[in-house]
Amino acid sequence: MVIITYISIVKKISLYKISILFIALLISSSYFYNDRNQFNERTVDHFLIYDYKYYNDSIQYVGKNNKEKFNVYLNDDTHLPIGTLCKGNFKVTVPDKERNFIKRNQQLSMKISKTSGNIYIDSSLICEKQPLSILMKINELKYTYTKKVLNSSSYNYIGDILMLSIGNKMTLSNEFFSALQKLGIYHLYVISGTHVAYITMILMFVFSKLRIPIEYVKMITIIILILFLLMNVFSPSVLRAVLMAILLITASFFNKRPYLAVISATAIVQFIINPYIIFHAGFQLSYVTTFIIILSRDLFKEKSPLLQMIIVTVICEICTIVLIIFHFNEISISGIVMNILFSPVFSCVIFPAVLIYNVSLFTYFPKFLDESLNIIFVLNHKIILFLGQIIEHRFTIQNISAYYIVIFIILSYILIRVILTKKFSHIILVTFIFIIAIFLSSLKLSNDIKLVMVDVGQGDAFLIIDEKYDQTVLVDTGGKFYRNDYELPLSEKTVLPYLKESGIKTIDLLVITHMDNDHMGEALHINDKLNIKNLYINPLDEKISDEFLNQFNNTNIIFSTEVDELNFKRMQLKNVNNIDNVNNSNDQSIVLDISLLNNNILMLGDISLEYEKEILKKVENIDVVKIGHHGSNTSTSVELAEYPFHLALVSSGVNNRYGHPHKEVIERLIENDKKILNTQYTGMVEITFKKEYYCVRTKLQKQESKCYK
Repeated sequence: MVIITYISIVKKISLYKISILFIALLISSSYFYNDRNQFNERTVDHFLIYDYKYYNDSIQYVGKNNKEKFNVYLNDDTHLPIGTLCKGNFKVTVPDKERNFIKRNQQLSMKISKTSGNIYIDSSLICEKQPLSILMKINELKYTYTKKVLNSSSYNYIGDILMLSIGNKMTLSNEFFSALQKLGIYHLYVISGTHVAYITMILMFVFSKLRIPIEYVKMITIIILILFLLMNVFSPSVLRAVLMAILLITASFFNKRPYLAVISATAIVQFIINPYIIFHAGFQLSYVTTFIIILSRDLFKEKSPLLQMIIVTVICEICTIVLIIFHFNEISISGIVMNILFSPVFSCVIFPAVLIYNVSLFTYFPKFLDESLNIIFVLNHKIILFLGQIIEHRFTIQNISAYYIVIFIILSYILIRVILTKKFSHIILVTFIFIIAIFLSSLKLSNDIKLVMVDVGQGDAFLIIDEKYDQTVLVDTGGKFYRNDYELPLSEKTVLPYLKESGIKTIDLLVITHMDNDHMGEALHINDKLNIKNLYINPLDEKISDEFLNQFNNTNIIFSTEVDELNFKRMQLKNVNNIDNVNNSNDQSIVLDISLLNNNILMLGDISLEYEKEILKKVENIDVVKIGHHGSNTSTSVELAEYPFHLALVSSGVNNRYGHPHKEVIERLIENDKKILNTQYTGMVEITFKKEYYCVRTKLQKQESKCYK
């Protein structure tokens, strides 16, 4: 809004037009602030299979009931064709509000995709085939095309073909996508405006060489672009690019090129179709880069193609920095270089290879072409994976404040302007200021120590973060079994995003109290994603295995039977469960007596009543207790409840099948004036410790956010 005001003044836009602009902004903003449309659990009596979703060699379904769209998940290998109508009594499950202090918002994601909920099918279905609508026929065509591609070759490059043709990434590895993201060239591999521009260029070139009248060339191109859009209709960048191309080609019939009017019209169309699309990162990135390129094109359009590509790449990287930091908490140090290197490769090699494959697939597909394509894509994969591993391309940036967002937007605007003026000294100065601003935004100036009870549902995961010395301890990881193998691991929705948004990419110590799944189920996944320096574990746990420990090949493993105390700069951890000859995993739990500044925390794992009494003999002062076994009546003795501590932490899942925490445990704690924080009601809990007091912040119950002496 600052920049819009500035441009309005410079361009001497009338006060009337500026007022209209700001009124429009306020009205559109108020739509989202006042929107209270919540998802509701209910039942539906039928759904119609409308489309497919593809996950790692498996297919799931998009169902429709009247005008509502649902994700439909089957618990077996039954294949339902598009156009299948299933009747019954189907429960619609809806996403909860986000229960942790992270930016992820499943409800917003479903609103962006215009999805009303999920339907899980565990029993047999009564279904019948229905006539297909035009869109359903197109979706069936995508499925037929996918099967044809998968059956066309035994080589793995067909995964690249599916991704670059219709955006289907079912056969590509997560490692490869991670490398694309590290290098900053992920946008080249997803269906985007780049593909639309390339398709339009090729079509216009080929048809003009065939000496077809230009009016017919334009009409044919428009038809093909519409078909391409229908195959990739949800991508905001594709919708923007296709609509822009169609409108510009149409305008060319009248010898006009209204670039800004056209891109504005496409944005308005998308907003009318679905207002929540403005929260889509792809929508924001696509429109910001396109607007900037259009606004600046007169200053570089006379340059050589190579220089144009370099200038556009630099501009795109700069103008999207604030969005990349805001959405992904990362900044790339090699994005500009990698885009300059790979853009020509994709334009001259990869995209033509995809086009040649698709033409051959429906005409004649010789063996030498199959082998040649395999060589091209294997080499492409090897180069991308190699470059992704040799250096650290991206750095984690903690959540930035609204003030820094405004600063970055203004600096991006100024930097793009000075780049286009070609005043080298000004470019160096503004770039230096930009780098300093990014550095300052990433500084951790807090001296706090935090204990964080992560809401992982029915399980335990606690973080201890010393922000002054940048030291992080994770006690247990949470974990659960998944209904489907393509579901996101629990830590990807809880622990990992919280750490990333806090600017943390190294865990100094991972403590696994015991080997029950709800305490260690995410340990291996977290180990794959982050650097874990030390692992503290009980080697006597009956469920532990060498296979598990061998996964931590870059981690120093410390056994609780050999080391009782672990000391950091401002936090000390002591295992006070040294009891031998126990016969179950719960009683083998590592029990931690933790000292943070002048505060003491007792973390009881899943220890039972019998051993809990022995533990109490070994501790002196307690301020906070992590209640044992999620509040089960197998823990929390009368002696513990009577012990002089103030705060009781209970980590348990909403409506969990065990009934945790049990009623008698809660009553026992209340009778002894303990303050109880239960993740079922509070969501994530952050406790910030000072020398004389500590402050509590909860995600869901704002009234519980207060400080205590």
